[in-house]
Amino acid sequence: MNWAILAILASFFWALSNVFDKFLLSKLVRKPIFPLIMIGLASLITGILVILFKGIGPLAAVPLLLAILSGALYTLMAWFYFKSLQVEEVSRVVPLFYITPLFVLILATCFLGEVFIPIKYLAIFLLILGAIMLSMRKTLKIKFGKAFFLMMLSCLSISASQILLKYLLGLSDFWTVFAYVRFGVFISTIPLWLLYSKDFRDIVVKTRWKAVYISGLSESVNIIAVFCNALALTTGFVTLVNSLSSLQSFFLLAIMIFLSLFYPKILREEIDKKTVAIKIVAIALLFIGSILLSL
Repeated sequence: MNWAILAILASFFWALSNVFDKFLLSKLVRKPIFPLIMIGLASLITGILVILFKGIGPLAAVPLLLAILSGALYTLMAWFYFKSLQVEEVSRVVPLFYITPLFVLILATCFLGEVFIPIKYLAIFLLILGAIMLSMRKTLKIKFGKAFFLMMLSCLSISASQILLKYLLGLSDFWTVFAYVRFGVFISTIPLWLLYSKDFRDIVVKTRWKAVYISGLSESVNIIAVFCNALALTTGFVTLVNSLSSLQSFFLLAIMIFLSLFYPKILREEIDKKTVAIKIVAIALLFIGSILLSL
């Protein structure tokens, strides 16, 4: 399958995962440590399933450590993201995620030697700008507070994870790299299990396993997104694959509008005329950027 289609599919599934996470954190769980532990558990199960059904090959010591590091950086990204949500409104936090392609662009140029023609860089800029506009509400202001710097660390972490993943895919087969990175995610969450196991059990009991079901569903969809993204990286440049992740905000908006209109009791988002106007312009930028990127 074409790398661009896979990257777009990853964006859709990540948006779907965002909806489940939003429901989980707004309706059932207040502590972000719970979804972090669930991320580790889902990654462990995924790695085991890959071994059972596909099998994996060995990795040399250095690539193995890099795979574990890639997984740990993914967990670190989620940690910084959830910490920023504790000190700032989600509407101001989420747009900062779309600065990630800039970090990926810089790192990929420095370490992977990825260089493109000018129209590709224009496409990347349009995707970033469109994603930020689509995620904003009435204004395009960014608050340079604690949340901003936490999100910069989050973006840098996931960018480094993506660069390592792309590098590893050039050294070994897809399933081996995918499984070891998933194990890396689990290993990095072991300290959380040791420190917050009581809190985890309390949440499970209090929500009567509902938090586990919703979080499990979210992580299942997230794993599909991670899989599509990793598969896209086998043939596509990491800079371009990551840039298409900006379409996640478009899919998230579409899902939220659908829920707001037909299932408002689940989740609802208020959208006024000014916000709609900004989002229409943003969607146009996203599609123009996507077309230019695929040329």
